[in-house]
This record gives sequence, structure tokens and C-alpha cells, in this order.
Amino acid sequence: MMRHIKYIIVILLLLVCTGCVKLEEDMEIKSNKSMTYTINLSSDDKDVVDKYFNKDDINNLKRYYSIKEYKKDNYKGIKLVWNVKNIDDVSSTSDVVFSLNSIKDSIPTNVFKVSKGWFHNDYSANFIFNVEDIIDEDISIDESNNNLIFKVMFDKNVKSNNADKVKGNTLIWNLDSSNTNEINFSFSMFNYSHIIITIIFALFFLLVTILSFKKILEKRV
Repeated sequence: MMRHIKYIIVILLLLVCTGCVKLEEDMEIKSNKSMTYTINLSSDDKDVVDKYFNKDDINNLKRYYSIKEYKKDNYKGIKLVWNVKNIDDVSSTSDVVFSLNSIKDSIPTNVFKVSKGWFHNDYSANFIFNVEDIIDEDISIDESNNNLIFKVMFDKNVKSNNADKVKGNTLIWNLDSSNTNEINFSFSMFNYSHIIITIIFALFFLLVTILSFKKILEKRV
């Protein structure tokens, strides 16, 4: 009998100490190739977030992310923001599998695979995410309220994707807490610097041609 009572007490303690978790990850990619990656991790129980991100974790993350407090409805937590000036700096010509679980480890080095061209580059994203790798088993997740979401926002249309929802130029994935999630999308970006260089050379060549043609006409006169 005492054994059963002990189990009941343990279960009750877990229920009392456990709060619901909300995880939202947003990736905004601009046409100028800049990117902002935002991670909001919150709970209706502050101890849950403190359990996941201790002071040492926060100090380590400050080297890579800007960190703010996050509040929405009755959820409180932290907001991590990583800004990238040019996605070419975090792209590789080799195949890339980027894990969204690695927010605690370090700043990502390779996020996209890129096929480089002169006037535009083609990018492909192959992301994986496993909720169980970052959230303890004793923490509950209310998936009925779409509390696990990954979004990608663009200035223009993407080429392909496996998103659960598409709203304009925004792709939305509802993450499954019990399985490994695969997130795939591809897009193109103009190389504006190459386009400007091409225009300058074209104008220069046109000017030289006109001047040369003008000199030929003057000689004939």
C-alpha cells in the first residue's frame, strides 16, 4: 500500500511542477539576402523555462543571439534572435541537413545548400526537428492549440515546400512532438551586385562602341 502511495505522490508532484510549453520558431528571409531567425520558448509555468535555460546556458547564448523576455497571453519565457546580413555566409554548395534542435550548442555555420549562378542563386533548405531532444518528457505540450510552430516568411514566392499551410509568402509547419519533423523548401535570390556589374560593363561597352563608331565616321568625312 505504501508503495502505491509513493507512486501517487510522485505523479502528483510531476503534475504540479509541469507546465504547458509553447515553441515558435520564425525565419524571415528578405530579398536583399538578409535573414532573421527568431525562437520563442515559453510556458505558463516560469520554472519550466528556467529548467531548460539555466544561467550558464543564457550567458553562452548571449554570444550568438540577442535575448529578450517573451510574454504572450499567460505564457512567459525567452526570445532568441539571430540576425544574418547575407545568407550566402551560412550556405554551402554541399548537401546540408540543418538541425533546429541545436540552438543551445552554437551559432549555425551552414543552413542552406546553394547552387550559385551569375544573376541568381538557388537555395534549398533541409531542416530536421525533434521536440523530444530539447523538451523533457515530464513537460506537457498542448498540440491542440498549435503550440509547436515553425514559420518561414519571404518577400516573394518560394519555388517548392512541404509546409502544412501556405499563407501568401509565409510557410507554416505544425510540429509533431512525438516524431522527427522534416522541413523542406527552396527559393531563388537575385545577385544584385552581379547584375549591377553587368549593367556597368554593358554601358561601358556601349559607350566605347559609340565613340569608336563616331571616330570612324569623322575619318571618312
